[in-house]
Amino acid sequence: MIEDYFNGKNSNLPQMNKNECNFGKWLASDKALIAYSKKEFDELHKMHDDLHEYAEGMLRKDTGSSQIKELKNLSSILLEKISTIIELEK
Repeated sequence: MIEDYFNGKNSNLPQMNKNECNFGKWLASDKALIAYSKKEFDELHKMHDDLHEYAEGMLRKDTGSSQIKELKNLSSILLEKISTIIELEK
């Protein structure tokens, strides 16, 4: 996790490439396209891209530890969106 990297608990960065992280791979798969409507898929894709862009900006500016709270907030918003979509599909 990127927080562990900034706090010195892990010297290895998590996967920063939005197409190579586990969720990014899933988004690129046919399963994601089938599971959600075009609008929902586009929203998830944008939120995921924004999350990665924010994290990459933290690394470029080396301001990570001060911005972890906002990164967690973006992550929570994405997870809430996924949960909402799943509930609507039931």
